[in-house]
Order: sequence, then structure tokens, then C-alpha cells
Amino acid sequence: MLKSVTKVNLFPFGYVVVINPAWYKKQGAAGQKMIQTALAAGKAYNLKEITNSIAEAYKNVAANGMEVVGFSKKERARWKKALKPLYDGLDPKVKELMKQIKN
Repeated sequence: MLKSVTKVNLFPFGYVVVINPAWYKKQGAAGQKMIQTALAAGKAYNLKEITNSIAEAYKNVAANGMEVVGFSKKERARWKKALKPLYDGLDPKVKELMKQIKN
């Protein structure tokens, strides 16, 4: 049985939105702004819900006797450094997608 879990905050968060470019263009500036605003609101809501779900999961495992171990900034930096060669070797298209997701 597991005795501990480490909070590493590695949750990937991104969306793919597919819109017909011709239809989108027909919406005009006001319609496009409404679409962008709705997408941003949906993203914010989902992030909040996912964050809350993860926090609840940590509370649940702690309540059932597991130790929840924090992950320091120093340790996260060490992991990033160790994984850098992996990221450096990714396809350029994947790197660009990851950059967009990060932003």
C-alpha cells in the first residue's frame, strides 16, 4: 500500500478549438470578440474546477492516512534541468504547441 504522494503540479492544461475560418471571419469583430471571451471564460472555469478537484484529491488521500509531500521550487528546478534534454529533442511542432499551452 502506498504511504505517500508527492504534489508535483505537472497537470497539462490545453485546448484545441476548431472553427471554420470562413464562418469565423463572417462573425465580424464583435462576434469574434464574443467567441474569444466565451473561450476564455470556459478555460478559466475548467482550470478552477480542475484545481479544486486536485486539491480535494490531496485532502482525500491525506484523510485516509497518506502523507502528501510538497514539491519545492528548488526541486522543481532540478527536475526541469534533468528533463531539459528530453524537451530539447522534441519535434519543433510539439515544442511550439507546448509553448502556446504554457502561455
